[in-house]
Amino acid sequence: MGGRDAWLVQNIDAVDATIRLFKPDLDIGIVRVRPTPRRHAAFRGESSRLILDMLREASEPLSTREIVQRVMEARGINAADRPMAETMRMRVASSLRGMRDRGTLTSSAERGTNVRWGLLG
Repeated sequence: MGGRDAWLVQNIDAVDATIRLFKPDLDIGIVRVRPTPRRHAAFRGESSRLILDMLREASEPLSTREIVQRVMEARGINAADRPMAETMRMRVASSLRGMRDRGTLTSSAERGTNVRWGLLG
């Protein structure tokens, strides 16, 4: 073990030692590990608000592809990262369908990235 791994182990040992200074009888094994947040996870409702703002400002309905590109740009996500772009496409498409099902958005009859989205009313 060397390099970054050794550095991580040393830092974890330092954290454990600091905890023991304040609570010597604490069983470190009972401390639960928090799951790592998903990469580029948004706060609850953040994507929906961003999408709604885009559609309000647009002069015409936007395609799923246009919305995904704008969301990635607004959130500072590299659009050239293909796996991340596909993840974002799935997340945005899910948000769009949810808002349509709740009666907030309307969509064209097309499927896939050619669907055009607009505000209802």
